[in-house]
Amino acid sequence: MMVFSCNITYQGEVIMGEVIMEEPMKRLYPLIDNKVIMHKYRDNFDKMIFPKHNAKLTQYCSLHRDWEDIRAVWSKNGGDEFRWQYYVMKNKKSFK
Repeated sequence: MMVFSCNITYQGEVIMGEVIMEEPMKRLYPLIDNKVIMHKYRDNFDKMIFPKHNAKLTQYCSLHRDWEDIRAVWSKNGGDEFRWQYYVMKNKKSFK
């Protein structure tokens, strides 16, 4: 996101200022796992690289207040259609 700033002097002149680059805001994004349990993670979703098949991503879940490993698997959803299934497990290094 780019924000341009302008300054107005006492004589009414508009002076174009420098370009300010803002970091995108971190937001909560929901994820429903294979057991139909809701998880909410806060991260910069625009820059995040989500895991491919069987790779793990560790995120902090704000609902469960714990670090969790997310694993995505491309598989059948019970019929003939394929979709991403998300398996969420508690991280081994969690303190709880």
